[in-house]
Amino acid sequence: MDSKGLVEPEEWRTYCSDAVLLARFESYVWVSGDTFRASAELVWFRPEALGAAEAQWELLLSGEVIAEGGLSAAAEEGSPYVDLGAFEAVLPSLDAASQLELRLWIEGTDVRKSYALWVFPCAEGGSELDGLHVFDELTDEAASLLEKGENVVLFAKPDALAASIEGTYCTDFWNYPMFRSISESMNKPVPVGTMGLLIDNEHPALQGFPSDTYSTYPWWSIVSRSRSLVLDDLPRELSPIVATIDNVERNHKLGLLFECRALNGKLLICGAEAEGLAETPEGRQLLRSIAGYAKSDAFQPATKVELSALQGLFRA
Repeated sequence: MDSKGLVEPEEWRTYCSDAVLLARFESYVWVSGDTFRASAELVWFRPEALGAAEAQWELLLSGEVIAEGGLSAAAEEGSPYVDLGAFEAVLPSLDAASQLELRLWIEGTDVRKSYALWVFPCAEGGSELDGLHVFDELTDEAASLLEKGENVVLFAKPDALAASIEGTYCTDFWNYPMFRSISESMNKPVPVGTMGLLIDNEHPALQGFPSDTYSTYPWWSIVSRSRSLVLDDLPRELSPIVATIDNVERNHKLGLLFECRALNGKLLICGAEAEGLAETPEGRQLLRSIAGYAKSDAFQPATKVELSALQGLFRA
């Protein structure tokens, strides 16, 4: 029961305690210029009477407060629940993907809560990949371009892949074999069983798509529209830009986004279709980031992979 270093006790008590303040809002992902709308709710099981609750909220960008306000309400007699009401703020116009912080707290107490929000530029999709050689499977034409020393970007369509794992944002629980066997015995769908993402967040391919090294909400829709390629037979030194972590039973090497040198050219492969990515603000931002990288001099994959090994990733 010792701490594993994942969360501090003070942070844990912001959502698991005898008094908890939470916000309710539509999404963690927003577009520049949107009106962010939320409501605040409080549960209070402490022995002392709450009376009237005074809550404060603020939105911060790079540590600077860009919107703030106050909320006030009283609990009904005998009820531990307080609806503190709604609040809203117009999000700033931004040219780059940015992370905001929403903070809430109850004046005069240790009760607080914070949330990370992501805001993406307001831009229509459709032109991100202009000027690139883009494919959805490794065709003879793609191989010919690689032979000529060209840069190729491949957004794989699911039915073209020979070996892949379904994308899911939810991580596996503590025992994949057990829950797999339970699902099979009940004729239920078997859990995907992956353990989230491992992201090389300093890689230039993600320069326009700021990320942590682990899964965060902007990846939700992206992962849900993807399949991770099984890279077991590719060179050991190939390290995916975005890797999906498999469970310990299968232990596949899984790549959602990776690059390599092939023939005389350079290849960047994503396990999500471009059309699906273009349907969301975060997906379009990832497309722009990938495209900008593939067009730049920074696109210099370190690992060489034989064409036959790459062809093995796809159905004949």
